[in-house]
Amino acid sequence: MALGSSALPGQVVDAVVQNALRSAGQRCSASRLLCVHEGIADQVIEMIRKPN
Repeated sequence: MALGSSALPGQVVDAVVQNALRSAGQRCSASRLLCVHEGIADQVIEMIRKPN
């Protein structure tokens, strides 16, 4: 999954979590790499580490 600098961090985190957990293990692919623009990377990483 690759995301640019215009992506909203909250939407990025939601998409990452949905992609990781949505299929309940019933698909044969999984996200192993997340490429996020450096302008929002720190915020996205922090939000993934400490969700609300």
